[in-house]
Amino acid sequence: MQWTAGHLWSLLLRYLDVANRGVASSWTGSWPSFSLAAATILTIGGILLVFVGWATLPRKTERRSQWFRSPGMTAFGRVLLGVAMGSVAMAFGTYALDRITLATIFDLRSRLPPIVPPGGTTYSGAAGTSLAPLLGSLNGVVHEFAHLWVAYHVNPFALLVVIVLGAFVGWMSSSSRWALSGIATWLGLLMVAVGLFGYSILIVVEAPDALARVLGLVLLVVESSGFVLFLTYQFYTIEYIAGSRLDPPPAPAPGVDRPWPFVAVQVASFNEPSDVVERCLRSILALDYPKDRLLVQLLDDSTETAGVEALQTFCAANGIEFRHRTHRRGFKGGALNDGLRALPKDVKLIAIVDSDYVVDPQFLQVAVGPFWSGAVGFVQTPQAYRNAQPGSFARWYALADAYFYRVVQPVRARARSLIFCGTMGVVSRGAIEGAGGWSETCVTEDAELSIRLIARGWQGVYIDRTLGWGLAPTTMAATRSQHRRWANGGWQMLGMNRDKLHPTHMSQRQRLDFALSRVFWVDGLFLIAVTFALAGVVVASWTGVYLSIRTLSALALVSAAPLLLLLDGLLKIRVALRSTTKVSYSDVVGVLGFWYAIKLNDLWAALGAAFGSRPGFVRTPKARTLRPSRAAALAGSLRGSAFETTVALGLFGIIGFSLYRWRSVPGVNLTLPGAILLVWLGYYALAFAAAPIFDYTSRSTPEPPEAAPGAPRVAPRASRSSVSAPSASQTGPPTTTARTAPPAPRDGPAQRPEGFSSTPRG
Repeated sequence: MQWTAGHLWSLLLRYLDVANRGVASSWTGSWPSFSLAAATILTIGGILLVFVGWATLPRKTERRSQWFRSPGMTAFGRVLLGVAMGSVAMAFGTYALDRITLATIFDLRSRLPPIVPPGGTTYSGAAGTSLAPLLGSLNGVVHEFAHLWVAYHVNPFALLVVIVLGAFVGWMSSSSRWALSGIATWLGLLMVAVGLFGYSILIVVEAPDALARVLGLVLLVVESSGFVLFLTYQFYTIEYIAGSRLDPPPAPAPGVDRPWPFVAVQVASFNEPSDVVERCLRSILALDYPKDRLLVQLLDDSTETAGVEALQTFCAANGIEFRHRTHRRGFKGGALNDGLRALPKDVKLIAIVDSDYVVDPQFLQVAVGPFWSGAVGFVQTPQAYRNAQPGSFARWYALADAYFYRVVQPVRARARSLIFCGTMGVVSRGAIEGAGGWSETCVTEDAELSIRLIARGWQGVYIDRTLGWGLAPTTMAATRSQHRRWANGGWQMLGMNRDKLHPTHMSQRQRLDFALSRVFWVDGLFLIAVTFALAGVVVASWTGVYLSIRTLSALALVSAAPLLLLLDGLLKIRVALRSTTKVSYSDVVGVLGFWYAIKLNDLWAALGAAFGSRPGFVRTPKARTLRPSRAAALAGSLRGSAFETTVALGLFGIIGFSLYRWRSVPGVNLTLPGAILLVWLGYYALAFAAAPIFDYTSRSTPEPPEAAPGAPRVAPRASRSSVSAPSASQTGPPTTTARTAPPAPRDGPAQRPEGFSSTPRG
């Protein structure tokens, strides 16, 4: 099939010719003509909604009407609103296709036979009266709608799609009361994705031979997975921007008959530099919290004798309980369990701090506040990094990490599916013990505990305020090691708790959030699939096998999914993060490159967990011991990313050979679709090359200096919900107004000794 600019529109014309034969014949029209019209209408209507939605999408959730934020706008009302919005968009898509696209741009409508005779509708007795102009305009409207209905009446499919999608978006938006613009944006994206999917099916049907049909089917599967990834990522971004804001945490209310809770701060350490651990412990000792209500534990599993002795001496001199194990049974989870069993009975709350962190003096005052309100099982605050300086690898790591803590975590907190992250958080002792303690088999014991606590009815509270600063990994090798543990454990913990992901334990939204957490670790499959599919199309063209993808319209569709994912990355960084973090354009490129550089590492780890791999807990080194030479850094980066390097070189080779054939082989022409295809291959070659580039950069650049803990260069600014904690010496009620206590969990804790919930469900 030779490419022509009017390929798509000739098919549209063929469809309209079928429709003009009448109701009966158009219902029996061919499947390609049916899907093409429906897909085009959905795509045009969806694009309209996306433009309208993004143009009005609030950058701060306070900018919306009180009516739409009110609980009186029920889920059913939002469902109806979504259906109405989708129907209006579909009507506009139909009109735009018929009147604007076909008539104005391509002048095709004039070539169609008349469907409804002009002036076919009359109003007897109205001539010469004052109602004549009005009735005349109504006659025109009726004629126009009659034309559209007869021409496109074979599209109840499109109407059914928008009804289902509109109802779904309205229902999903009800939990956090999205703004109208958020509903329009996500509904529009869903309509565009479904429309493009329908057109992808058309490409397969229109393939000229069996081989083209098979490869077209592969591309269809790849495109579909890309759309699913894009819509999933956009859901969290749009809900963060358009959803209701996270309520500020309640301030603690101690008094004479209600003292501050007894808190134990646990710091787990394994072969960390002793000066780093000591700095962490000093910041904990400086907490603005009653010293008689605070216990500090250092749980050390180190094997380096000098470091153990230095830490033991420091702890003895500062009243810190030092517990050293000569084994690593259960890794960090085992150390935390051993420390838990050794705590005094009057300890009610346990704060977990990583040994490389420096905490804010108000950390405990702010973090214990939610526990006064009821059935709170754990409190989590965001992670930030004091060595993430501009232009450094650590900064790109920190910004990529910030999307999770500044966007995903607040959204999940509103849905009551918050994840505990193992540092800068506080857990109820009763909740931990009731759930069976920390897991000693899962390498992400912190996130795994979240599932068990939520399944038992405990609530997680997220305080979107930076209260501590750690050290980000400064090398790609260390980052790979850390992400392998996260990806493996993230997959493993859901398999361990299948019985907890059940409607009797969790809501549908909670189960969905935890299930989607697996998707984030395996989206590298799309990167591999789309790259090899596009490369296969180019290589097939060398042998004379030309696919239907050579048409410009089909190629634009194949480019849709990767283009949407690229735009998603830009939106996540610029739109979602800019409200809390200062992000430059170089940071945008750096974070996109970092995400590509780590994708396949996450994929291999997640697939390993899916097939039973259980790696041990490996400490993530935060600093280089020795800066290598440039030659050694290059060799190390190529070894550490051998697969990505091989694929990148292969793609550049395919591009180079294609250009060589175009310049040297007679009869070989570089068409516009072929050029676009080579551009996409170049983009994916750079995506694979990101791994060795970032690895080399992290090995060869100087170690970034640390910023002052109180004002880290990359720590997010004050978030949309912050609270000023009272002084620890305050005995009366705080001056800030506490929010309404959250509802008790299903069959949840009924007792609150000393103002706290420590009795688990059942």
